[in-house]
Amino acid sequence: MIKKRNYFIYYFAKFSTLIGFLALLIIIQNLGGLITSLKYAEILRAYGTDMSNYLSQVAIYAYVLSPINILALFLNVFVFKDNKNNINKIFLILSIASTVYYLLFFAGRLPILMIVICFISDYIFKHFKHPVLSMILLSFLLLVLLNKLDNLFFYISYGKIPDTEGSVFEKLVQEFYFPYQTLVNIDQINQMYGFRYGIDYFTPIINIIPTSILNIFGLSKIASSYSFISNFFDPNGITMGGTPTDMISFGIRQLGIISLVFHSIFISILCCFVDNICKKISIQYTFISVRLSLILFVLVAYSDLDSLFRNRFDMIILLLLFYFYTRNYKER
Repeated sequence: MIKKRNYFIYYFAKFSTLIGFLALLIIIQNLGGLITSLKYAEILRAYGTDMSNYLSQVAIYAYVLSPINILALFLNVFVFKDNKNNINKIFLILSIASTVYYLLFFAGRLPILMIVICFISDYIFKHFKHPVLSMILLSFLLLVLLNKLDNLFFYISYGKIPDTEGSVFEKLVQEFYFPYQTLVNIDQINQMYGFRYGIDYFTPIINIIPTSILNIFGLSKIASSYSFISNFFDPNGITMGGTPTDMISFGIRQLGIISLVFHSIFISILCCFVDNICKKISIQYTFISVRLSLILFVLVAYSDLDSLFRNRFDMIILLLLFYFYTRNYKER
C-alpha cells in the first residue's frame, strides 16, 4: 500500500525510469551497440567535443536527458523501501542496470563517488556506533580510489592503462588544486574576458531552450562561465574535461569582490533551504538527505550554474520533489 503523500514520487519514479532507459537505448543503438558505445565515453565527455560528429540529433537529446537515470535510481530505492512489491522490484532492478551503464558511459568519477557515498553513509548511520569516524575513514578510501577509477574509464575507452607519473599524494593534489589555480589568475581572467555582470545566474534558463527556438527570436546560446576559464588555461582545447568554476571564482567573475559577497549570501540561503528539507526527511531515507546535501558540496568546486543544471539536473529535480514532499508532510 502506497502512502498517500508518496503518490507523486511513486509515479515520477516509474516515469523517469522509462524515460532514462529509452534515452540509453537510443544512445546505444546510435553508437553501434552496448560494448562499442562505451569506447566513445572519454571522447564525448571531453571539453569542446562536437557531439554531432558522433551522435544524431535525437541521440544528442537523449545524451542530455540521460542523467535522469540517477534520479530514477534514488526514487525507486525510496519507493521500494515504502512498498516492496514485485512491480517496484522490477523498476528498481531496471533503474540499477540503467544507472550502471550510465556511469560507465559518462566515465565520470564524481557521479560514481556521490552515489556510493549516499548509500554507504545511509548504511553506516543506521548500523555503526561511531558513524562520523567511519565516514572519515571511508572518505580517505574513496580518495585513494579516484585514480583507479580514472584508469578504469581510460581502459574502457582506449584498451590500455594511461602512463602517469607521481605518487598517490601528488595525484590527489593535482585532482583538487584547480580552484587555487583559478583564484591566482582570476584578475587576469577578468581582464582578458571581462566581468560576467550576473549573466551566469540566468544562463541555465536561457540555455535550456533549444537552439531552433532561440533562432526564431534572433537569440543564441550564452557561453558558460567555465568555458572562459577552460580557454584561459587551455586555449588549444587539449584538456579532456575543461576547468570548472569554483564558488569564489564564480562570485568574483560577476563584478569583483562586491558580487562575491552577494554570491556568498545566495549560497547561504540555498544552504538553509536544503538543510530545512533534510531535517524533515526520515532517517529511513538518509540516502536522500545525503544526496540533497551533496548539491552544496558540488557547488563549492563546480559552481557554474549552467553546468550544474545541465549535468546535475537530476539533483535539482530531486530537491524540488522532496521540497513538496516535506511540505505536504508538515501540513498533515
